[in-house]
Amino acid sequence: MIVTSIDLGSSLTKSFYLHDGMPCPLVMEPEIAWVQPELLDRYQNVNQDAQPEKVAWVQLDHEIAAVGQFAQNFAGDMGLVERKERRAIHKVLAILGAMQERLQLGDRTSAMLSLMLPVTEFSDRKKLQESLQKAAKNFTFRGKTLSIDFQKLQIFPEGFGLFLTLRAELIKQKINPRNRNILVLMLGHRNLSLLIFQNGVLQDTSRSDGPGFFNAVKIAASLQGLPEGTPHLTEAIAMNYSSLRVAGQLMPINLKATNLAAREGYWKQVKTYLENHLPGGEYDVIVAGGAGTVIETELNTLFQQMDLPGRLSFGEGLKYQLQALLRDNPDLCSQPSLISRMADSYAMFGATWAAYQNTLAA
Repeated sequence: MIVTSIDLGSSLTKSFYLHDGMPCPLVMEPEIAWVQPELLDRYQNVNQDAQPEKVAWVQLDHEIAAVGQFAQNFAGDMGLVERKERRAIHKVLAILGAMQERLQLGDRTSAMLSLMLPVTEFSDRKKLQESLQKAAKNFTFRGKTLSIDFQKLQIFPEGFGLFLTLRAELIKQKINPRNRNILVLMLGHRNLSLLIFQNGVLQDTSRSDGPGFFNAVKIAASLQGLPEGTPHLTEAIAMNYSSLRVAGQLMPINLKATNLAAREGYWKQVKTYLENHLPGGEYDVIVAGGAGTVIETELNTLFQQMDLPGRLSFGEGLKYQLQALLRDNPDLCSQPSLISRMADSYAMFGATWAAYQNTLAA
């Protein structure tokens, strides 16, 4: 059986699955490209030793989608203007196919999946759930026909794993979380999400239409006269690199002033959005998402001004656990912002794993 949580992020698909009794990370780039079958053999033959998630494609009926890093060979795009659920089926099947191959399971297996969607797309979860269940029963991954039966398939709003984390922290402090208002602030690449829980119940005022970190990238690209999709530009802004080499230019471009302007412009948008949409009253806040590390100082200052400094969390406990887990994976631990980006999926995996253990004990 595959036991997993999947966060369909706009800049990276983050997932964890159970392997030898331990959580194992698996990430995929967000691109998707629609390709013709005759193009696949050439790439597959020269990438036989690559991990399955690096050379991934999914076929449903007669439609073939290259997913993740492999899609970059076919000018795949991130689909930032599309609703995530439109691409969710192919992304989920690619992740499950890669896990099936890594775990060396048979052509037919079962799965327990927790999937996360933006809160504004959460209302479509039943339709997506039905479509996923149908598609997983008969699809092709890297030329191999697979069938996956969901023993349990649950769809949650992005940030729900973090809500469970903060809820557990309050319980440890002998505080009843039902008596506290909890706010989850997700700072992602595509958007900013606010999940508001009152008395343990998700409120209709929750939203995910805030400014994403791609706005900082847009500012930087405009200042430098570069395309917004310039390779490594997002990383350079997030990591505050002083320079960047780009194709077609002999000398690296200087990013010092650009980074400052991009970060300041992005923070101004975030601050304005929070001023307009933060709820009234007292609440505990947990922050996650890769952009959260970029503006952590500014967020701390803002919440101090709001007289809520002691009730702001950046999920430090989760970060310590993830740092230990990713220590043996140099590709992942070399990216500091990835810890915050993976926190929600990791927290959700913990809940999924616990549910799986309960089924074994029953």
